[in-house]
Amino acid sequence: MPLKGASARGRDQSRPVADETLAVADAAAGLASIPSTFTFAFIEVQDQPLRVRFLGDPTSAVGHFYAPGQTDVWNPVEVRAARMIRTTGTNAAVFVTYYVDG
Repeated sequence: MPLKGASARGRDQSRPVADETLAVADAAAGLASIPSTFTFAFIEVQDQPLRVRFLGDPTSAVGHFYAPGQTDVWNPVEVRAARMIRTTGTNAAVFVTYYVDG
């Protein structure tokens, strides 16, 4: 299955340029350390469930549900638009690695 958001050359020819860990709390927030140039981002929800919206703020009941251990690949538009919120009383950790082609 091809990676959503990855370049046509594929992930095997991409290299990481930055990463970040975000503590997702009870107020909607976006990613904080987005590099100015990247091709795609690999996202991993590490420990607690969360919700994501790309059009406005999520709530603990509204948005795309991501379970602990779930991964995804987002393109630059999705990365910049993403807003996240935890769904339980404990902050969720999200680890993100940003890649560029070649």
